Amino acid sequence: MSVKHKTQVVGFLGPEGTFSETAARAYFENSATGAPQYKSWRSIKEVFHAVERQHCDIGVVPVENSSEGAVNATQDCLVDSDLRIVGEIILPISQNLLVSIDYPDSSISKIVSHKQSLAQCGDWIKEHYPQAVLEECESNSVAAEIASSNKGVGVIAGPSVVEPYRLKIRSENIQDFSHNSTRFLLLSGDEFLKLPHTQEDFKTSLVLRSENKPGALYDILGPFAALGVDLVRLESRPSKTVAWEYVFFIDCVGEYQALKSSGLFSQLEPVTIDLKCLGSYVTLIDGRPH
Repeated sequence: MSVKHKTQVVGFLGPEGTFSETAARAYFENSATGAPQYKSWRSIKEVFHAVERQHCDIGVVPVENSSEGAVNATQDCLVDSDLRIVGEIILPISQNLLVSIDYPDSSISKIVSHKQSLAQCGDWIKEHYPQAVLEECESNSVAAEIASSNKGVGVIAGPSVVEPYRLKIRSENIQDFSHNSTRFLLLSGDEFLKLPHTQEDFKTSLVLRSENKPGALYDILGPFAALGVDLVRLESRPSKTVAWEYVFFIDCVGEYQALKSSGLFSQLEPVTIDLKCLGSYVTLIDGRPH
């Protein structure tokens, strides 16, 4: 993709105030390339389309939470899109119960948030607000806007929405697991795009489809074991093309060209119907290479 902007434009799953915006800003805050412009999009699919149509240079979307698992919308888009993963950042996610600053002490009868945030705090909600009605929203920022003007409505979100939506923190760090973190991917149409922090160990992401037959997964995993390639993630997803057929998402340690030279892909080709490399990239944890 030829970059048409003098200043790099980074699109993220919005609206403003989401964890995706926090992740995008954390990734580029120490970048030697200078501060980019940021633009929000209302859905994961819109972020993909924005990068594909060159409305922005890089897209930032969540792909997995440490306690609630994969973000299916991102996985489905990765299968269908020609975009490549060019970076990744893992951020600790601190969830808070927030209320409107106009009604700071009102009793809470409803809690609104994105379904992932509600799930990450499910045990806490049952213990402290068992009678509250739970309402899913398309993002925590949308939920924050609802809570900002409604008495008795609390929102579960991060601290970034407090000031813009005139909210007050009622309870802090309410996530059920202290290690709660989310992986965010950086997407580009240019698989050779050079992002900051590219001198560390690489991870490569693949998506594979095999025949629905006994031993299919065993055949796929065999070459990784034989070559000593470390797998860090394995997950299946319905292919959505044939009933009960699945694709496999695999993350492994190593840079793409090194894995290709090892013979990994030549060994995988005979045991797969489709094999696509989603990207080879460096992971940042809380803004630091890992």
